[in-house]
Amino acid sequence: MSLQNEKQIIDTIRRCQRNWDHSKSIPDEHIDHWIYIAQNSPSKQDESYFNLYAITDKEKIELLDFLKEMILKYPNDQELGKEIRKYYLTKEKKFKSE
Repeated sequence: MSLQNEKQIIDTIRRCQRNWDHSKSIPDEHIDHWIYIAQNSPSKQDESYFNLYAITDKEKIELLDFLKEMILKYPNDQELGKEIRKYYLTKEKKFKSE
């Protein structure tokens, strides 16, 4: 692989994607590969300064997205708590009716 080709690949993969198409899935083999890369990337004195979480459960991803939006929308703890409670009560009713 040429150095120029490698630079083009790096320029492509360094972009941050935040608007995922949740209807598509990513093969487990790819996820495992990215986890390996993240866990084995070079660092100062081979030390790890982060915890890595790979979340593939769609319900958990949906919950994290909801919590992120609520934290941004309701910086006041009491209002945030009310909205989170409403969310869980709605989810609970949905699961009971299935």
